[in-house]
Amino acid sequence: QGDTEGAVSFLRTQHDVDAVCDKYGVPKDRYTARPAGDLRASSSPPRGAVCVYAHALEAGMRVPLHHFFVDALNHFGLAPTQLAPNGWRIVAGFIVLCHSAAVPPSLAVFRRFFVLSTLPNSHKKKKGWYYFHPRSRDRSGLRFTGLPDSIKGWKSGFFLLYSTTPWPCPVEWGKPSKSSLADPVLSAEDRETEAKLLSAYGASPVDLRKYLC
Repeated sequence: QGDTEGAVSFLRTQHDVDAVCDKYGVPKDRYTARPAGDLRASSSPPRGAVCVYAHALEAGMRVPLHHFFVDALNHFGLAPTQLAPNGWRIVAGFIVLCHSAAVPPSLAVFRRFFVLSTLPNSHKKKKGWYYFHPRSRDRSGLRFTGLPDSIKGWKSGFFLLYSTTPWPCPVEWGKPSKSSLADPVLSAEDRETEAKLLSAYGASPVDLRKYLC
């Protein structure tokens, strides 16, 4: 797609933004949505606001943010618009699998299975977009299928979302630290969670379309 960090949003009117929020159940008593105007997704948002992609909501992002989303964004130092839609799908899928397996979602266990990487067309020296891919290419971890191959125009479909309370995650674009990308250290509880997930889902790839409907 090329680097569209400088693109403005095609969601130009309040009606456009309200339609997205209504579709994905953004609570109107806690959040106020506004068109981003001439701001870019990578711009510093106005006070109290964060930039949100419509395709992130389609992929499983919800507000208020699930605590695991908050943990992941804070750990890597990323604003919500830095995570590609398939990145949101993988995080949301992991939460659902943990719920199904009756284990708490652990960031260390998630990082045992998945690695954060820059999107291929992100500029290496800029603060760009990221996604997750399986740490293991063999059968020793969780693997997902059912991810869309490409989503046209997702980088240009964003809006501003104002919250009545401070956002619990970064609102400015950042770059992950080296320590955030290091191999995770698992506690005894994490090892138990890892074993239960592998026992339930490790034999074959999990089709996310079945779980994220």
